[in-house]
Amino acid sequence: MPASAGSSNEPSACRRKRVLVADLEATIIENEMLDELAEFVGMRAQVAGITRRAMNGELDFAAALAQAMKADRLVYLTESGGVWDAERRLIPLVKVKDINRLIRQGVVRDGMIPKLRSCARTMARDVREIDILQPSVPGALLEAFKTGQHAGTRIVIG
Repeated sequence: MPASAGSSNEPSACRRKRVLVADLEATIIENEMLDELAEFVGMRAQVAGITRRAMNGELDFAAALAQAMKADRLVYLTESGGVWDAERRLIPLVKVKDINRLIRQGVVRDGMIPKLRSCARTMARDVREIDILQPSVPGALLEAFKTGQHAGTRIVIG
């Protein structure tokens, strides 16, 4: 699967990307490589600006980065591995329109509330789907990429 939907002659900063992987909790990926990746795709200054504004609390980092990268899809790596209900059952699919209801009804709680709100903001910026995966599940990330199957929760428009 190609890394982007654009032609190979188009500058990478302008091409529509298929996927962006983000460490939502900033604890799983142990080395800072965002600057190097941004430099590689010719977006170092833009990503540095997003990082600075996010550190100042001015914007949602993942949503802004996904928008800047023109990502169709976002994969969050998080230790929770997905959205769980009050009985600790994995919710495999969540529609954006249902996020506020799930929060209001107490189906999701605690740290998942800001994660889902971030997903809603990100989906409002042309990202078509978000997977929330636990990176320690063998093959979960690869399955999400290769087959479209997911081991965690998929957030979709609707």
